[in-house]
Parts: sequence; structure tokens; C-alpha cells
Amino acid sequence: MVKQNNRLAIVIPAYKRKYLKETLDSLKSQTNQAFSLYIGDDNSPEDLWEVIKEFTTDLQIEYKKFDSNWGGKDLVSHWNRCLDLVKNEDWIWLFSDDDCMDTNCVESFYECVNKNPSKKLLHFNVKVIDNNSEEIKSYESLNNFTPNMTAVAFFKAKIQGEIQSYVIEYVFHKSLIDQYGKFVNFDLAWCSDDATWIKFAQATGITTIQGAFVKWRLSGINISSIKSDLNILKRKLEAKYNYFIWIKSIFVEYPVANSLIIKWLLLDLEENRELGIIQKSILAFQYIKKLLGMTYGMLSSFLVFQKETRIRLSFLRKTLLGYNK
Repeated sequence: MVKQNNRLAIVIPAYKRKYLKETLDSLKSQTNQAFSLYIGDDNSPEDLWEVIKEFTTDLQIEYKKFDSNWGGKDLVSHWNRCLDLVKNEDWIWLFSDDDCMDTNCVESFYECVNKNPSKKLLHFNVKVIDNNSEEIKSYESLNNFTPNMTAVAFFKAKIQGEIQSYVIEYVFHKSLIDQYGKFVNFDLAWCSDDATWIKFAQATGITTIQGAFVKWRLSGINISSIKSDLNILKRKLEAKYNYFIWIKSIFVEYPVANSLIIKWLLLDLEENRELGIIQKSILAFQYIKKLLGMTYGMLSSFLVFQKETRIRLSFLRKTLLGYNK
């Protein structure tokens, strides 16, 4: 059971067992243990408690296994019901069952809170790790958060490809839920965290905590790693479309050029190597037309067709040259 003198609640919506021990080890190793840990088991078919029970002596854990699985159909709803587990803590950190953090993250959090008592949305820089927990260095260049970032600046930096952002790197004051509501719900939770941080940042912006990193895992089993599944691709595109519609309700007008919106919306389409040129062109037309109108839809479809044709011709040329050698 958790003690109620902690100001910080770390919440893990859990389903996968594979890296859970490593996640809990990183929490056990925190130099400051003034936090409560809430674990919401999404009715996993794996025995998560077998892993968790080994940490109940060292960590202040409250564990709940839900009677039904929500994450498979509505991941954001599962996140939100896990938030309901939190009791009297002031701050909430939504973490995950396969990521880790530096040993001084909690300590750095409290230092930041003490130095910035009026701030309500805090952020850690991120190291991206692989299946073996080795850092993928190519992501280092995307830790470009300014010390204090507005909601508009965050949106622009994300769309322009200047930053990456994952749900685990943010800690927010519980009063923001009372003011703005819980996580914004898009299918697959795609863009849900971005929308929520934009919503919360309207209060006091985003303040980055210095001197500590969280470690987000590109595991091959999370939704971000799935590039070839057509159904998942369409759901991601639909979620992005709904995200941009939602953005207009916040900003009224998009604070970036339409060309950047098109590029970012179609990024998942570009990364898919299974679809044919015609399929990609049709999807580009459908979603951009729906968001920005017929002219932009036709232009996007043409540009996708042109780029994909160029990629395939280049591949064919290299293949033929290699064959002739």
C-alpha cells in the first residue's frame, strides 16, 4: 500500500511483462523514494503480479488488476481509469511498463518543483533505447525543448520535426485535470499525449527538468514500431486527422504552414513500405482533401505518387546495377 505523505504519483498502465522488471528496477533505484506507485493491470493474460510482488517491500505500490481489457480497443480510456487510482498526491507521472528512467529523475523533479513553484507541467528530456536497453544515438538531436515552452511553440516544434515527444516524459499537477479534463482520446492513443500537453500547457507552459533523462523504448512491440499493417496505418491517419481538427478548436488557425501539416500527417504513410504507389496516393488524397480541401488533396496525391515512383526507380536501378556486376 502507498503512504499518503508523497507529493508524486507514478502511474503505470500495465499489460506487457517483458520489460516490467527493468522498469520497476529503475524505480527502485531512484535516489529519492518520495513517490507512490500505482499499477493498473489491463487484465493482461500474463502474470504481472509475479513480477510486481518482488518489489512491494522496496516500493510503495498499489496494484489493481482490472476485470476487463480496455487498452486493446481504447488505450486512452485505460490511461484515464488508471489516473483514477491516484489518491492524495499533487503530481501525476504517467509512465509505462517497458520504459526506464535515470536514477536521479525523482530527485530532479522535486528540485524543479521547488525552483518553479508556479509551474504545473514539467518535462524530461529523453533517451531512446532499443530491445537491449542500448541508446539509439540518432534520436539525440531531437532533445530541443527550450527551458520553458508555450503550447504553440510545442505544436510548431513537433510539426517541424525539431522535437520528439512521448507520454512518459511529462509530469503534471493534478489540478490540470480539474481545469482541463483527462487525456484527449484519439484512436490508438495516436496524438493523444501531444493534444493533452498542448491543453495542459495553456496554464503555465512546459518546463523542462535539467540533469536527468527518461528512457523510452523502441521495442518493436509498441504501436510506434508498427509500420506495415494497413489497418493500423489507416487508424493512425484518422487519428491524426482528428488531432488537427481538435487543434483548430484550441488555436483557431494552424500556427504553421499547410505544407508542414501535410508532411507531418503523411509521415506514417511515407514510412510504410508495403503499400503500392496507387494505394498511397489514394490515401494521401482522401485525408488531405478531408482536412484542407480538394486542391491540397490532389497536390498531395501527386507529390506522393512522384516521390514513391522516384524511390522505386532508384531501388530498381541499384538492383540492376548490382545484378550486372
